[in-house]
Amino acid sequence: MTNQLHIAAQYLATAGINFLAKKDDDSWVEHLCLDGSPDLEAERRWRVLARQVYVYAKSTSLGWYDGLKTAEDTYRKMKAVGWVHRVNADGDALTIEFLDDSAAFARITGPYIQNLKRLGIDANLRQVDRPQYQRRVKAFDFDIISSRLPFTLTPGPTLPNNFGSVAADEPGSFNLPGIKDPVIDALIEKAQEADSREQLYTTLRVIDRILRGNHYWVPQWSKASHTIAYKNKFGFPPRKPPLSRGILDTWWVVAETDDPAKAEAD
Repeated sequence: MTNQLHIAAQYLATAGINFLAKKDDDSWVEHLCLDGSPDLEAERRWRVLARQVYVYAKSTSLGWYDGLKTAEDTYRKMKAVGWVHRVNADGDALTIEFLDDSAAFARITGPYIQNLKRLGIDANLRQVDRPQYQRRVKAFDFDIISSRLPFTLTPGPTLPNNFGSVAADEPGSFNLPGIKDPVIDALIEKAQEADSREQLYTTLRVIDRILRGNHYWVPQWSKASHTIAYKNKFGFPPRKPPLSRGILDTWWVVAETDDPAKAEAD
């Protein structure tokens, strides 16, 4: 993994964020072609470069890759063309609003917001009530939200609603980033037509690679277990189903007992 990260970081540090003085907007490329050359025709988004700076600095702090110089050089280039304090020649500020209906994630998004502010980006957290939050999310009226997309062991029917181009314009869909990519659409169709689990998983890995490469989301945190409080009246198998707590499907009621171990054994 470290070696792969090193190779990827080297590509991004050279062709991936070359300064393009010939372009009218004086920006950096975001995508690379298969041969490693910069894709000059691909869309380039203002916020991605700030995330790249963070990734290089964070990778350095974790000891994965010595990317601090890349982060510092990129920051200086951002500042030189006004990306740190403005987006265009009119001085329009680059602003990012984190939308939430609870303060629970403030400790997660807070440090991220502070890091964005250090880059000169006007980032803030806006907390609204639940009904307003739901309305805005369904209408895609937000910059960034905290969300997760749970899947079953056999994804298929839900893929178009999550990543399909048609769903990008359907209010209330789960295509929150507004993904419109004909390649992903074709791969979704191929995944739904897969006649073996191996073919399905291969196609899903390609979709996953494209989604990751386009930086539609920023990973926050994960936990491999669920902490649950329950009455001492249930029995359950020693192993739970993959990707599920299996409470309704695999738990059962046993006689009242003061011995939790007995409930599991029964």
